[in-house]
Order: sequence, then C-alpha cells, then structure tokens
Amino acid sequence: MTNKQTVKFGDICREVKLTTKDPIADGYERYIGLEHLDSGSLKIKRWGMITEDNPSFTRVFKRGHILFGKRRPYLKKAAIAEFDGICSGDIIVLEASEALSTPDLLPFIIQSNAFWQHAVSTSSGSLSPRTKFSALKAFSFNLPRTQKQESLKRIFQLSLNTIQCNQIALNSLDNLKNSFSDRFKSAKNCVELSELLEFTTSGSRGWAKYYNDTEGALFIRITNMDRKSLKVDLSDKQFVKLPTGSSEGVRTKLRSGDILVSITADLGIISFIDPDFNYDGYINQHIALCRPNKGKVNPRYLAYLLASKYGQKRIASLNDGGAKAGISLRNLQTLKINIHDDQKQNEIVNILQQIDFNVECLKDSLSDIDKVFKTALDRCF
Repeated sequence: MTNKQTVKFGDICREVKLTTKDPIADGYERYIGLEHLDSGSLKIKRWGMITEDNPSFTRVFKRGHILFGKRRPYLKKAAIAEFDGICSGDIIVLEASEALSTPDLLPFIIQSNAFWQHAVSTSSGSLSPRTKFSALKAFSFNLPRTQKQESLKRIFQLSLNTIQCNQIALNSLDNLKNSFSDRFKSAKNCVELSELLEFTTSGSRGWAKYYNDTEGALFIRITNMDRKSLKVDLSDKQFVKLPTGSSEGVRTKLRSGDILVSITADLGIISFIDPDFNYDGYINQHIALCRPNKGKVNPRYLAYLLASKYGQKRIASLNDGGAKAGISLRNLQTLKINIHDDQKQNEIVNILQQIDFNVECLKDSLSDIDKVFKTALDRCF
C-alpha cells in the first residue's frame, strides 16, 4: 500500500467568497493588497489601514485563511492571515476543506514548486497575467496519508519558524546598524570630503567599444552596487578589455580601500573595495571613485558614514535639482561631514564589521534552511 494518494487541489481546498459593503461598520480595520505580500513568504509583515486609505475592496478574509495573489502568479505571493480584514480582488481567499485531515498542511502544499508552476501555466493575459481558482482546482498532486500528514506539518512548521526567527534577527541587526547614524552625526570635527581624499574621479563615457562578454577586467555599474551592504554585487558581470597603457584605465582602476558613490539615477549608493576584491576593476561614468587618504581617515569608516542615514541625507542635499538626478564631482568633494577622531573611528568600524559578519552568517543560514525547506516540499507533494 502506497503512503501517498493522488488528489486534486479542489478536493482539499475551497475558495472563500465572503464580502462586506461597509468594512468599518462590520468591525474590520486592516486591508491587504498585493503590495503587502512578499514573494515566497507565508508571513504578512505589512498592511494598510482602512480608515486612512479608504480602499474600495469588498472581499473579506478571516484569521487562518490563505491569501493567494492570482495576478502575476510567477511572483509566488501567498500568505497566512493572522487577523481579520479585507483584501484586493487580485487575491483569492482560500481555506482547507474537511477532506484535508491536517488543515495546517495547506499553506505548505501551496508553497511547492509544482503548485506554482501550475498557477503560472494556467494564467492568462500578456501584461498582467492572472489565474483563477477554477484553474487551480485542477492541480493534481500526491498527498501523504493521514498518519504522515501531522508529522510533516510539524517539520514544515519548525522550518518556517526557524526562517522567521532568523529574519527577525536580521531585522534587529539592521536596526542596530541604522542606529549608528546618530553616532556619525554627533561627531564634532566638521570637514569637507575633499580634505579626506587623495582624489576623486568618475568613469569614462567612451568604453562601450571595449566591452567583452566573457573576459577582461570587471566593469562596475550602478547595478553592481547594493544599498543594503557595502559589497560589490558580482552576480551580473560586465567586462572590458582595455588597450595596454590606457590612461583612462590607469585613472579609474580600482584599489583596495576605494569608495564608490553612484552620482546619477539612484543617487548615493555606496560600495567599498575590500582587500579581498581580487579583480582588476573599472567604473563607468555614473559612478564616482573616491580614494581616501589613509593618513586622514579610516577608509572603511568613511564608507560606513556615507552609507548611513546621516551620510545619505548629506549626499541627497547635493542633488543639482535638474530633470535627471545627478551630483557633480565638484559638489561631491564639497560635501561637509562630521567625523570622529582616529580611535573612535576604529571602534565604530570594529562594531559595524562584526554586525556585517553576523548578517552574512544569518543570510547564509537562511539560504541553506530555505533550500532544504523547498526541497522537502517538492519531494513530499
């Protein structure tokens, strides 16, 4: 006898079609739109207040229901409601039927890759494809027998709780790091950025003819810069093959300790070139290269300062106010900032580096747990 039975999604789940004409009078306070659902997460972290935004939604959900985003299902938006409220018409409200002996297993069935593939394949529309419950009902999958469902639920719930705890820890570290903005601001020594730098430059506009898809030196663009960390993101590499002895290459070649600042479009993203950045690298014209004078400032301290809320406000004040956002190198050099003495700089850097190390460890842990969790889902259903 097999430990699984083949069922259709419509056999173990039904669509809830509760509505309200007056949500406030009916006691509802919060609403959920697609923008409040995070891809791949069963946790609802955001919502809107009905009295503040007066949404036109009429669909009702209750605590424990699953809110499934039927528009653009490839975004994989589905979450468990932890309160009563109303939601967008682009959300299908689901609940387990009596045929599912372990109702708490339903959200995990929905999180399986096979289910999302079915949702995507049954969606229609070119710009904003949508699926519907009548199509989801036909999804066929292997459901474990009753005696195994409860143990699977406990395993999946434990994995989910671990992921959520790690996410809470990450948010706490992020808040702790943001609190250093006040420490940067409280420094007494006010200087111009130019006083702390050996030089400032930006990339060349004429390097397109040197682009190469597979080899050469790394060509850093704003897309390689990340607001959430000082690291250069190398998941999308572009290369350049410069002629030997190129003066442009000498001027803009990256060195350990350099600070990169985006000066057009998405202003003020900061990246720091670590000693372990083992590449020849250059920048394009949308990025300023600031090379700190190590005798006057700890380069990593300066990078942390510029990336802090305090530093970002100072950089934003330099925007020239034109039709397109932009900062000139001259204005960037005149940026006035408060800095601490050498000892305090080193203390702050040591703390922030430890926070960054813990963040990376947690991210690696989250990634590993998430892979195991999703692999288990796919094998079980």
